[in-house]
Amino acid sequence: MAIPFGLTLMWALASPPDDGMSPNDLLERSRVALKGPKTYENIHIFTRHTEESALRRHSIEQRLESALLGNKLHQHYQPLVMADGSGVTGFEALARWQDKTLGRVSPGEFVPIAEKNARLSRLLTDWSLKCLCEKAHHWPIKPGDTPLKLGLNIPANQFYQRNFVQHILQTLEEHDLAPQRLTLELTEESLLTDIDRAILTMRELQDHGISLALDDFGTGYSSLNYLKRLPIDVLKIDKSFIDDLPLDDKAVNLVNGIIRIAHGLGLKVIAEGVEYDAQRKILHELGCDVLQGYLFSRPVNAEDALAFLHTWPHHLHSAGG
Repeated sequence: MAIPFGLTLMWALASPPDDGMSPNDLLERSRVALKGPKTYENIHIFTRHTEESALRRHSIEQRLESALLGNKLHQHYQPLVMADGSGVTGFEALARWQDKTLGRVSPGEFVPIAEKNARLSRLLTDWSLKCLCEKAHHWPIKPGDTPLKLGLNIPANQFYQRNFVQHILQTLEEHDLAPQRLTLELTEESLLTDIDRAILTMRELQDHGISLALDDFGTGYSSLNYLKRLPIDVLKIDKSFIDDLPLDDKAVNLVNGIIRIAHGLGLKVIAEGVEYDAQRKILHELGCDVLQGYLFSRPVNAEDALAFLHTWPHHLHSAGG
């Protein structure tokens, strides 16, 4: 029986004498070029910058594994606040890394590197979830209050692991954290890698009480058909859609449309990247449920996150609300 498969061709170029003279040197530099960005379509060209970037990626990979195993990373938390200012609904957990050799390494640099390495991705996910569970117990909940929701980003190569759901549930049980407190944030691209398999995993997670958020909505495929099929609870509008509010009428209409569609599907809507009070006001008027951004707080350590809870709604008033 014939089995169909896809084939992708990529070209890498390294030329003598600048890139080496021996066939082995040129072949090795071509391999290095393949790991770098494409210069034209699927062509990768070796440059000294490519080599330097490859060396830095290799250094980050090695030191990140050591840092994760040695618990050398830190977790920061960015609050999620009700658009009407009535309260704080939760936090999104974000990894931070200060290395003694590399210095401060941006998550925009080390997270994509980790996500391309199955072992690093697993270590980062495990560390992030355990750290979040441990810190969550230090955030008090007043009687009658809705428990704070805690958001965590999940890379695609972990989401599709066979024992992913069981591993998440086991970690929550070990730390005595209710599944209902956890929201897993997934990107469109990761879910569409294998949408049928993704849907099965998502439903299993929801059956155990875990919420699911579609992160960075609008930056990926953004098909309304996919939005209808995916069993998500929360839609997070990407910052790029929020930046031009409220002065750009097209941006206002677009965000308004996204919110209405999401609500029509029974989803809660979170706007990311809210930086100005004018954005807060228009999003509240449009019916957005929850806001996240520098207007309220940058990602902060656990102690400052606790202080944010204690001083709310002072933060809203000081921000100009």
